[in-house]
Amino acid sequence: MSVMMLAVVVYSQAITSGIGSNRGLEQSSRALAAARAQVEALRIEDFADVYALYNSDAADDPGGAGTAPGSGFAVPGLDPIPGDADGVAGEILFPEGPVGLGVDGLREDLTTGGFGLPFDLNGDGLVNGDNVAADYRLLPVCVRLEWRGPSTNESLEVRAWLSAD
Repeated sequence: MSVMMLAVVVYSQAITSGIGSNRGLEQSSRALAAARAQVEALRIEDFADVYALYNSDAADDPGGAGTAPGSGFAVPGLDPIPGDADGVAGEILFPEGPVGLGVDGLREDLTTGGFGLPFDLNGDGLVNGDNVAADYRLLPVCVRLEWRGPSTNESLEVRAWLSAD
């Protein structure tokens, strides 16, 4: 009888694990599709407006403060990780200087964040610490998703370079 009970417990755990694994794969597929769709949404926008539309600063929105999509986006079926500041699983990141610590805005001299910088983003032949948000010709972007998976927090990043041409 105890051998039979042990077999039932092991079988139940295997089924539960399989269900969690399938759910995790489904969430990962959903996250990848959402990240790809977000990169494509950036590509179809007027290139000169992409940074202002999708950065975290609502004050520079092309249609007036608070009118742009901004940096955060929800993905149906993905729950944000507990304590997430904006309450959504998706975020669009650009190489930006820390607000209030020198030059804010789009920067081409940052070596952190995995953007492949330093790099001349505005084509002026210089790589410096100026804000190039008004005249960039290349734009590195990272689409990051962080969500609560079946057993742990999960994340995915898709990186792309957008160009004016």
